[in-house]
Amino acid sequence: MNEDEHVGLLPPILSIVCFLFASVAMTASIGLTGGMLLRFYFSLSSEVELLLLSISACLFVVVNYQVVLGSFYAVKVLKRVLLISLLLLIPVILSKDFDLLVLFSCAIFIFVSIYLLSHKHYLTFVNHRKVSVEDQKEALSEIAAELEAKKNK
Repeated sequence: MNEDEHVGLLPPILSIVCFLFASVAMTASIGLTGGMLLRFYFSLSSEVELLLLSISACLFVVVNYQVVLGSFYAVKVLKRVLLISLLLLIPVILSKDFDLLVLFSCAIFIFVSIYLLSHKHYLTFVNHRKVSVEDQKEALSEIAAELEAKKNK
């Protein structure tokens, strides 16, 4: 059996693990990098900063849910957000306003996230979920058609 075949309700275990690690790494990178970028580029109160980080976390959850539904476009959006975060982090690194260990941690989380988003197992997970969602929609439409046919008899 080929690993790319769609078999069973759940994706392969390595794909699930890769998705979970990528989600954790992206959450950490968005939180750490977002906090640093807000402090570096803007002078905001703690409440406003927390509000903006909460909004970004909610947006991440929405986009990550689209990945769970099998959207390769959502994967591209996540990659671009991480790349933009990495580009915005460069002036922060050059200014040396923050601890080097924290900056290094942010960069590592971003690189790990981008690597995992491009990994074969992550893309297998997204493809499996896409096929599963399409199969579910097809099954629901067939059930609706059968119910309509019974109703008309």
